[in-house]
Amino acid sequence: MPPVIAPVTSSICLKPVPLLPRGTGSKRKHIPKLAEILTAVPFDTVVEPFGQGLWISQALHQAKNSILKGIIAAESMVDMRSIWMAWATPGWRPEIESWLRKWQLLSIKESWLEIKAVWETHQSTGEVCPLAAAAGLAVRILTFSGICRDTPGSGRLNIKWNKSQLKRWSRYTPIWPKSPPACFQIYEDYGQVQYPADTSKTLSLIDPPYAGDISAPPPTRRSGRY
Repeated sequence: MPPVIAPVTSSICLKPVPLLPRGTGSKRKHIPKLAEILTAVPFDTVVEPFGQGLWISQALHQAKNSILKGIIAAESMVDMRSIWMAWATPGWRPEIESWLRKWQLLSIKESWLEIKAVWETHQSTGEVCPLAAAAGLAVRILTFSGICRDTPGSGRLNIKWNKSQLKRWSRYTPIWPKSPPACFQIYEDYGQVQYPADTSKTLSLIDPPYAGDISAPPPTRRSGRY
């Protein structure tokens, strides 16, 4: 009889190096709960239409025996897409770190005015660049829970730096995860995402980042876990 060959399965990193220093609506806590699903099929492509920190992609990509070949992601925030580009373009990183050091040497009142202005300008123009990435990283370090949002329709940040984060901010330097796979596609809206022609080995995470906890009992809108 021919030898029985076990099917190839995906491996997973339960504690991947984060792409973002902090962020809201993170899927990080769901990784252990989703591990059985994520490793049941040899996924070679991950689609995250509500990308932000790309936690599920990172969990599969940073696995010891990763078979991930492609990541497809969408995100409306310009600074976030800029951070993704810096992840995929190491040549951007020295400029990002230079901007961060410049702001860290200023008083928080001076630096916040600059960071806020940069963030708002690039969110308005849509320019993806190292400066926008630096502002995005700074805002997420400095604000409460890493919140980074604008007043709807205004393009202006409606948040402020948080005193409890100043010590961390003073010594912050980005740590970049393992470079993305060769096929890394970025979209600015989930509706623009182009899925592979063959999706038999594609995992798509279509829940928005505010979906809440996935454990029992079933969540309700009032429980804070919806």
